[in-house]
Amino acid sequence: MVPVLLALAMPAGQRPVDSEWTVMTYNIRFATAPDGENSWPNRKEALLDLVRRHDPDVLGVQEALASQVEEIAAALPGHDVLGVGRDDGLRKGEFSAVFTRRSRLGLREGGTRWVSETPDRPGSLGPGARIPRVFVWGEFFTDSGRRVLVMNAHLDHQSADARLLGGRAMRAWADARPGRPALVLGDFNCPPDAPPVQVLTQGDRFTVATPPSGPLGTFNGFDPTRTGGDMIDLVLHCSGWSLVEAKIDRTLTPEGRPPSDHFPVVARLRLD
Repeated sequence: MVPVLLALAMPAGQRPVDSEWTVMTYNIRFATAPDGENSWPNRKEALLDLVRRHDPDVLGVQEALASQVEEIAAALPGHDVLGVGRDDGLRKGEFSAVFTRRSRLGLREGGTRWVSETPDRPGSLGPGARIPRVFVWGEFFTDSGRRVLVMNAHLDHQSADARLLGGRAMRAWADARPGRPALVLGDFNCPPDAPPVQVLTQGDRFTVATPPSGPLGTFNGFDPTRTGGDMIDLVLHCSGWSLVEAKIDRTLTPEGRPPSDHFPVVARLRLD
């Protein structure tokens, strides 16, 4: 049986139920990294508390292993999860998972694309890349029956060609679904003025949600004072969304360290 979605009329002057959203991107650093005092068991609870505090409607994570995806899912019991391990298309390797609030978004279709010339082949590599890179996509129905597109990526840290291929692939994926208000989340490993992001923003297709002031560095290497540098973790939105607020959350653990080697970016967006 095909589900039927009903959009109820709202009283005059009342905000539509799906008008404002909290969207978050976070590179959480993989759990098996040899990080000493910054290892996952020592920072997990602080990171999960930070995520719970924002309680995002849409969360894109990068570098998450299967066990970390499960721990975040347990911390957000009202959310569904989309994504697979990049090495085998199942559980092996890092995930670029998308978490969505179940009461606001229902998945219509979605999947994972590898940033390579064979995007349907798990584990395939992009030009010059030594490890697989992916973007996860989902087309969702909102709670008022609208369709929205969400993509989440972790682009290559070494190969500019692979990064550009990822940006082009996501732009093409969005352009093939016109009329869907779209979001792109991720660790781009490059700033907004770099080609992989510019190919998305070209022609005003997408806009980067940028904090209005303050330092913009999002990679910290577990150094709480490292706030300069580039904003490489991004939330992008297309027409149909308008930005209410964007910020970089630099909350520290009780020991005074960042919960990950990246700071998360959090945006409040209005679905017009």
